[in-house]
Amino acid sequence: MEGAWKGGLPLDGADSCVIKLQADTTFSAKCASAGIQMAGIYARRGDTLLIESRAYTYRNHPATSRPAFEFKLEGHGNQITLLKDRERWTWTRLDRSN
Repeated sequence: MEGAWKGGLPLDGADSCVIKLQADTTFSAKCASAGIQMAGIYARRGDTLLIESRAYTYRNHPATSRPAFEFKLEGHGNQITLLKDRERWTWTRLDRSN
């Protein structure tokens, strides 16, 4: 799972984001079109991906809420699908230069 991914998140305006999952289980996400930035921790347990933000900026302003998500994972390799509440987001792995 570690690496940089491009895809959406279940937040208003978060259709095209760059999500970076680090080996130390920290993550960062940036969705430039909505002014969204997130940082926090993640965990993969089987076919489940948990994401918990510790810092969150929405529309370029610090937000008091800290989104957390639990997704079911489908697929593997360079493209995965995240499922939550009958919605789906596809993430595609970016090359190492991103």
